[in-house]
Amino acid sequence: MIRAVLFSPVARRLAHSSLGFHAAFAGLGPLERATLPDRPVPPRTIETGATLSDFDCIFVSMAWEPELLGLAKALRSSGLHPTRASRPPTEPLIIGGGPVTLSNPHLLAAVCDAVFVGEADHAFGALRDAIEGARDREDALLRLAKVPGAFVPAVSGEDAPPIVRAPLDFLPACTTLKDEPNEFGDAFLVEVGRGCPRACTFCVSSGLKPRFVAAEKVLAAVPEGVRRVGLVGAAVSDHPRLLAMVETFVARGCSVTTSSVRADRITPELLRLLAASGLRTLTVAADGPSEALRQALRKSVSAEDLERCADLAREARIMRLKIYVMVGLPGETGADILELGALVRRLSTRVRVALSVSPFVPKQNTPLASAPFAGVRDLKRRLSELRRAVGSAAAIRVTSPRVAELEYRLSHARGEELARHLQT
Repeated sequence: MIRAVLFSPVARRLAHSSLGFHAAFAGLGPLERATLPDRPVPPRTIETGATLSDFDCIFVSMAWEPELLGLAKALRSSGLHPTRASRPPTEPLIIGGGPVTLSNPHLLAAVCDAVFVGEADHAFGALRDAIEGARDREDALLRLAKVPGAFVPAVSGEDAPPIVRAPLDFLPACTTLKDEPNEFGDAFLVEVGRGCPRACTFCVSSGLKPRFVAAEKVLAAVPEGVRRVGLVGAAVSDHPRLLAMVETFVARGCSVTTSSVRADRITPELLRLLAASGLRTLTVAADGPSEALRQALRKSVSAEDLERCADLAREARIMRLKIYVMVGLPGETGADILELGALVRRLSTRVRVALSVSPFVPKQNTPLASAPFAGVRDLKRRLSELRRAVGSAAAIRVTSPRVAELEYRLSHARGEELARHLQT
């Protein structure tokens, strides 16, 4: 039996906030786990303290493009070559996957010998069998290339296969490592569906037909005795039985948290139940700073929806509203920023407001893939305008424009440009 490790190039708490990491650990086992250490030392596994170089195979789970640099650094610090092209056959086989493959699988292919493109829930066994049954590295790559969805450049060339979607029977993914803290208040996480019925032009998920997990399966996935549940998905508030699920969890004595919900899908009854379960912050997405830009993005959420949301939250005694918004969008002007500032000031008269602001990064496999990136200088100017427009009406948390620029460059990088990023 080969010795394998599952590695995520993020901090331990963040890795265990990803249901993909949980699903891979359950499906690819037996294997150990490693995450990015908080000091510049080689990663070591949680189970035995082994380094990445001690294993025959490294499975990599990656969600966000800049994590690629953490992966390269982790490999170098472990005495391994950071690129597929430079890696000798004596080093571990590296197989990658995760949400980042929905946009640009070539990112992981620059490092990994094989990449699974899309959802691998149903394919974990086939991937493990391919390497367990191989005579040598070359045979393992040939076997991996036969797994539908596996991208093996050394065998099949540089054209990645289409995105694979797992059959609904293999859903939902849920927490399998129950004692690990996560970014959802250490909740037991369970997904309610994948894909999204909306058509937002900036989002990779909007191109994936929605599939909702039956409410009975979601409820059954959460063990009795769990006191906090996190409902996860790209379109949680579009689940046709969301209210019934929340009601059942509240009756069990569970507090319930969700990834962001759509402002136009919120009802008084849903907020009453969430408040009864202990929810203190309601999270919604505006995405575009103005009505015109939201329409251009096909984000059918209006200022009126957001104001109604704040009113309903206040009635339910949920006194904090967190809003996701982007700046640097195509066609954006100072007037759009001023419109957002005015909206936030109105909302702040009802509830406390927190803005989570991200620079717009055009992603491959979206309608806005070829849109320009605003650039660090322009983004800094927009953010300064936003802070002045909002004033003291809201707390503002911003993703760094330089990080966003790196995300943009990696999102669209191929070939030599990508190799330069990995060697630095």
